Amino acid sequence: MSNQLTGIFLNQVPGELLVRVGWVSTRPGELIDMSSYSDAGSGPVDSLASSGYEAERFEVYRALSKAAVTSAICALVGLSGLLFPLMLVLPATGFVFGVIGLLKLRRYRNELTGFGLALVGTLVSIVVFVSGSCWHVYSYANEVPEGYQRLNWYQLRGEETQPINAHALEIKDKPVFVKGYVHPGVDGFGEVKNFVLVPDMKTCCFGGQPKPWDMIEVTLGEDSNKIKYSRSKRGLWGVFRVEPPVGKKIGDVRPGFYKMTTDNLR
Repeated sequence: MSNQLTGIFLNQVPGELLVRVGWVSTRPGELIDMSSYSDAGSGPVDSLASSGYEAERFEVYRALSKAAVTSAICALVGLSGLLFPLMLVLPATGFVFGVIGLLKLRRYRNELTGFGLALVGTLVSIVVFVSGSCWHVYSYANEVPEGYQRLNWYQLRGEETQPINAHALEIKDKPVFVKGYVHPGVDGFGEVKNFVLVPDMKTCCFGGQPKPWDMIEVTLGEDSNKIKYSRSKRGLWGVFRVEPPVGKKIGDVRPGFYKMTTDNLR
């Protein structure tokens, strides 16, 4: 009969915690000093095999790499970057953590596990980042219909003393393409023909009176698609106008200076 020796060892790898549990059978009357088996040089199993003892069973428990897990999570959630450009920061982060994980796993191969997870996270992250970036660049370059010029909201920015700026007067009565959100003042009205377009989700979701340069009163053209309130970003194209703020409220929003009659929207 052989004696049984059980050992539990803790080893700190930078950023990881390793727990190893081993059962070693020895010849009668002999004990193995497990502290002599370090991570330097050969691994624990190789050390025992070369010691001359008859090891019947030895198990090594390796920690799952945190960098590998982070990379996989970022890659999975980062798939949303194919729809939303700002979410592409996630696959970029996943790629960085994936590379870190692979390097750590190579260095601490006896202490860490998760190579497959890190590899998949790295590859998926780079594919999503590259394909998503290409798709958004292509969409941006081709979303403006022919004969229209792109209008960015910052180009309309004015001041309290002079809400209408020079650029707004330059594009007055010209065909433009602009993207934005439907103000919630018409929420619950069903399909509407008149609404206020705002530049960001803050005003879109919480309502309130937008600043004069952060709103465009929109009237749908005869051939334009209809619209209901939603939190989705919309693209509209039509004739941009600058007029005095007269008329009745649209929902709960007072009239502004900028108006637009759409040819269509999406």
